[in-house]
Amino acid sequence: MDDLGTTDLVIGPAKLRGVVERVGQGLNKLGLSPNQSSRFALHRGRLESLLNLYGKSVKAPTLSLRRYQQAIYDFCVLDMAMSRLGPAWKPHVEKVLGGNDLPWRDKNDIARNSEFELYLAAVLRRAGFKVWPCEPDVLFEAHGWRLCVAAKRLRSRAKFRERVRDGVCQITRSKVPGFVAVDASVTCLSRDEYAQGKDPHIVSRYVHAALNDLSTELLGVEEFRQPSPFVLGVMLTAFVPTFLIDGSDSTFSTVGERMWITTAEKTNPRAKQINRIARQIAAVPLH
Repeated sequence: MDDLGTTDLVIGPAKLRGVVERVGQGLNKLGLSPNQSSRFALHRGRLESLLNLYGKSVKAPTLSLRRYQQAIYDFCVLDMAMSRLGPAWKPHVEKVLGGNDLPWRDKNDIARNSEFELYLAAVLRRAGFKVWPCEPDVLFEAHGWRLCVAAKRLRSRAKFRERVRDGVCQITRSKVPGFVAVDASVTCLSRDEYAQGKDPHIVSRYVHAALNDLSTELLGVEEFRQPSPFVLGVMLTAFVPTFLIDGSDSTFSTVGERMWITTAEKTNPRAKQINRIARQIAAVPLH
């Protein structure tokens, strides 16, 4: 197992205003007009209200803190994706605009599954790789080697092994070497801890411990332990919005971490190249 380190997003008013403007411009360029009751419209309304509070002697709202945190994170992912990916990803962007504004209330996974795929594609692109939307979820080319990613989001810790198995099967069926990427964000903290907006150092410890537990459990997935010419490893990721400082210097922060687990060191002749690619991906910040 490799702990690929922490990726923090710290965003103040100037950067946030730029994100909101670029996302709006990007959607217009793609010819997308979100429904006024959509997740995107709700997020945008909250962020515009929040921006109006900056620099004033009033405290930012705390009752809906988690919604403001989630809105900033979702907008940053959209901004990162639309600024780096081409029109081939428009169907993904369109799907992202739907869904509930809080991830654990989503009854339909399509929006946030698409968001995770967009995030992965944008990270791979920023790492310098060519990317395409293709089965299993994302196809990319690294150093002349064509690879794929099976993107899996966890809604329940109990489903972890099942989701990894699904990803392994997807990659094996595609007959393209690749890795399973698991987004464990929702399972890292309880809803109460998420809502309280804890100090990022505390949240970082929670996230690290949660991913460590999952990496240990991963070794119990037989399909992952078996040597495979196609399955190169599993990348666990988690991003958790953390806290708000009230006042003119209000800042939101997101703590993120990635762990890379692979069984390829002893079985794959390209093990060094695999780890090099994993570290290139890890070096990409959230925004």
